[in-house]
Amino acid sequence: MLFRSGTTTDEPTYEYHDLRGLIREVRSLHIETSPDAVFRAFSSLGGEQGWLTWNWAWRVRGFLDRLLGGPGLQRGRRDPQDLHAGEVVDFWRVERVEPPHLLRLRGEMKLPGLAWLQWEANTERGGTRLTQTAGFAPRGLFGALYWYMLYPFHRLIFTDMIAAIGLLAVGSQMSSHEGPPSHQADVAARDVS
Repeated sequence: MLFRSGTTTDEPTYEYHDLRGLIREVRSLHIETSPDAVFRAFSSLGGEQGWLTWNWAWRVRGFLDRLLGGPGLQRGRRDPQDLHAGEVVDFWRVERVEPPHLLRLRGEMKLPGLAWLQWEANTERGGTRLTQTAGFAPRGLFGALYWYMLYPFHRLIFTDMIAAIGLLAVGSQMSSHEGPPSHQADVAARDVS
């Protein structure tokens, strides 16, 4: 099954794939800033920074993970900006990092399947196309039920997350040229914690 929405303009796009045991939600957004700024924004997620949006939901998921014997959010991260393959970011592990274009995290939380979060930043029309992919390979019927039960929440969380990453990237680019970023209130407003 493939579902796709969005346009070929600067509007965000959304794709949903459920094919051969791998479910993927792909969102993309054109951002008027450099791939470097976008990479800095998504590679700063987790740890003390949090996940930009729905931080209360991330904390609840971390708490439930700890109850089930997983790492929860307690592990944080080694450095607030710099990442290397193999490092920990909360209940994720950096599987692949290619500055300034790609970051892939593999879930280490207790799940009935395998999970990934990936961001890509590619030059597009004088700006950057940010692509965010949430992937899940369910184990058995319980894994599929788990994903589809949480799908409405994932859709909200990941839609808000890509928008917040865009705001953070634009704000960080502006702050390096014009002083303090004005995006902080906008990003905080999207965090319903």
